[in-house]
Amino acid sequence: MDFKYKVILSEKASRQIDAIYQYISENLQSDKAAKALMAKIKKNLVYLETAPHIFPLSKIKGCRKCLVDNYLVFFEIDESAKEIHIVAAYHGSQDYLAIFLIEKIA
Repeated sequence: MDFKYKVILSEKASRQIDAIYQYISENLQSDKAAKALMAKIKKNLVYLETAPHIFPLSKIKGCRKCLVDNYLVFFEIDESAKEIHIVAAYHGSQDYLAIFLIEKIA
């Protein structure tokens, strides 16, 4: 029997993923592309349930990152609770380290 981690999406990450969808759908005028990206993100979340350690460590202390097209999804692994905490999602061109640190302080 394969063990599965429980994947928990933080409010912040949920807002960021919603904003990514809105940006692609409205600004790039491609609802189809927005839906395709959301499907890819969900597919990667399934991988997190069973094999979160296959994703590389990030520059954000304690986090790993999952690359989905041009976006990075950051998560922490809580081994004792067997949980994956999705903490943030950023476009790869963003200075995500600086943004993450600023948001954490605020």
